[in-house]
Amino acid sequence: MDQPTLTFWGAARNVTGSRHLLHANGEQLLLDCGLFQGRRAEANQQNRELPFKAKDVAAVVLSHAHMDHAGNLPTLVKRGFRGKIHCTPATADLIDVMLRDSAHIQERDAEWLNKRRKRGQEKVEPLYALKDVERCLKLVEPQRYRTPFSVRPGVTGLWQVRRTREPETDFQEWIRFDLEYVQRMSWRLDIWIIVQTMKSVVKG
Repeated sequence: MDQPTLTFWGAARNVTGSRHLLHANGEQLLLDCGLFQGRRAEANQQNRELPFKAKDVAAVVLSHAHMDHAGNLPTLVKRGFRGKIHCTPATADLIDVMLRDSAHIQERDAEWLNKRRKRGQEKVEPLYALKDVERCLKLVEPQRYRTPFSVRPGVTGLWQVRRTREPETDFQEWIRFDLEYVQRMSWRLDIWIIVQTMKSVVKG
């Protein structure tokens, strides 16, 4: 069996459109599926054309609810993804609101553009609609902190959070993947990915 590989399909040489594809145990696992945010034409192309087949992705692990990390999940589902979307309970609550709002914006944006198109021009379709968001949210599986969960057979996830000593941030959150695969002998590979840092707000 091939060794695990990690391919960066977004947020590489830029800070938007986070999509990282992990190949492990003969399956594809996606860390984040964010919206690329930029000029209209470039963003439209980047967000509509996924660089991999959505139906081949076995599961998604969502780092957090920012739109550049989670905003294109409905497109993934629209293209054929049917696996589970793992995230923390707080992230699940946030994307329930944010993705619905995003669908509304996508639909209104397409409506505005179509009103200004000349007769005979092809109509603009929204990136995704509310129905795509509804299907997406049904796949969300919230996972508790410090409780190992199965991402896929042979792949275990674990959400962690800790205090930091940095003056800019109070907390750091990360996801740990334990990958078990066989190549002459069984062994384990740990991948630690810091997903966000947080500054607590103290009200006086």
